[in-house]
Amino acid sequence: MEERRISTDDVLNALQDIRLPADASGGVAADLLAAFGLGLLLAWCLTFLLSLVAGRPTSLVEEGHTKAAEPGSDAGSDEDRTVILLHQLRRVAPGEAKQLARDIYAPAGMPDAETVRAALHRAEKADA
Repeated sequence: MEERRISTDDVLNALQDIRLPADASGGVAADLLAAFGLGLLLAWCLTFLLSLVAGRPTSLVEEGHTKAAEPGSDAGSDEDRTVILLHQLRRVAPGEAKQLARDIYAPAGMPDAETVRAALHRAEKADA
């Protein structure tokens, strides 16, 4: 059998166009929607990968809470600092925060900021 060489031009001419014909259902609109969908998928993938690399950013609210909760801070009242510290304690040690939250409704009322700060330090030392 005689082998016939196929030229590159013959192969390229024989390839089918991968796009739908213009008179097919959807036509240009289908092509645009497919491109838009692929773009959204790519954007979602990039967002996911960047969130893995970048980590969790600290919000301005958390930074403000941290500064306001410092002992020498003049930001807010003592009650505000206590509430901020209770929120931080709830993140670090939920069990201890629940106990202090129950004490809020006792006749003595809200614990002072130093009590909550001490509980927060104990919880952080236990984690370390």
